[in-house]
Amino acid sequence: TVTLNGTTATKTYDGTTSLTGNQISISGLIGGQTLTYTGATANSANVGTGNYINAMTLANGTNGGLASNYALPALNTTTAPVSITPKSVSIAGVKTYDATTGLTGNQVTISGMVGSETLNYTNAAANDANVATANKYFSAITLADGTGLASNYALPSLTTASANNTVTINPLTVTLNGTTATKTYDGTTS
Repeated sequence: TVTLNGTTATKTYDGTTSLTGNQISISGLIGGQTLTYTGATANSANVGTGNYINAMTLANGTNGGLASNYALPALNTTTAPVSITPKSVSIAGVKTYDATTGLTGNQVTISGMVGSETLNYTNAAANDANVATANKYFSAITLADGTGLASNYALPSLTTASANNTVTINPLTVTLNGTTATKTYDGTTS
């Protein structure tokens, strides 16, 4: 029996501890043998340090790779680390012109979270306050915990407009109050 010397996992945050498909890399095998696995889970579903594979069953692979010939190392942060990367979200802003770049309240929509998780935000600002400026985007925003943890999510680039970072500023409708015009009839509209 050979104890594996390298079992690592990488996945994007998905709200679960499950490790499937090619998320786990198994190394330390003899020759060109491979192994597969089942029932693998991480100790935490969240992005952060100290994540590791806490359960896993080896299964037969290819090129003579028999699970019975190998043993898992102790499953801990050193021998079986898991790297969970934040899931990217999209941000969209819509507001009526007010001569400022700030966006607040329901002027901001954050989408792309896992399941029904929600996020809050602070300090949102567009790169420009004017309606006529093309390709406006968020130049600043800070994600905050909602029902989901902000640390599990990543913002798109805040340096350019993209499909995942847009801001729309609509014209302000003005109201004419008490404005009257008078003229003597002269047959024209001027």
